[in-house]
Amino acid sequence: MEQRKQIIINEIKYWKNNQLLPEVYCNFLLSLYTEGASNDDNEETKQRLPLRYLSLLTAAAVCLLALSFVVIYFTQFSPTMQISFQFLLVLICFFISAYFYRKKERIAHLYIAITTFMSFQFVIETAGLFFKDKPYAFGISVLLMCVVWLVAGWRWKITYLLIAGISGAVIFIIFLVI
Repeated sequence: MEQRKQIIINEIKYWKNNQLLPEVYCNFLLSLYTEGASNDDNEETKQRLPLRYLSLLTAAAVCLLALSFVVIYFTQFSPTMQISFQFLLVLICFFISAYFYRKKERIAHLYIAITTFMSFQFVIETAGLFFKDKPYAFGISVLLMCVVWLVAGWRWKITYLLIAGISGAVIFIIFLVI
């Protein structure tokens, strides 16, 4: 009987980790089957990243952002090379932030913010290269970036992305009217 109970508990933990059921339901089921003696909170605190690792990841994020600025504004690479490198950095930051967001680490929000900023910089540079004499095309590309932020913020319930998308779209519309 105890073995069946342990199998059920492991299955519920699997559901919780893979978000197959809402977390509230899984917590309820875990407390029901463990009779209130669940060590799930202790497991979550054990799985958090240590402070030294977090500081290293924060430094890496800031270095990626600084590298992005250096490549765009302080090098003599061709514009195509700069944009390609910028795109690569945005992809790296995106995958890092997605990884940490899935693991529910707090550092994910730093990487999301940096990815957002770098993607905006990427859109500005790319639109500036391709649409030099077409301000409306430039504005539409920035507006599309704001829409992407808005949809991502809505989809993953990230408030600051929602705010960034809405405020960017509103500022674009104000500039369009003026």
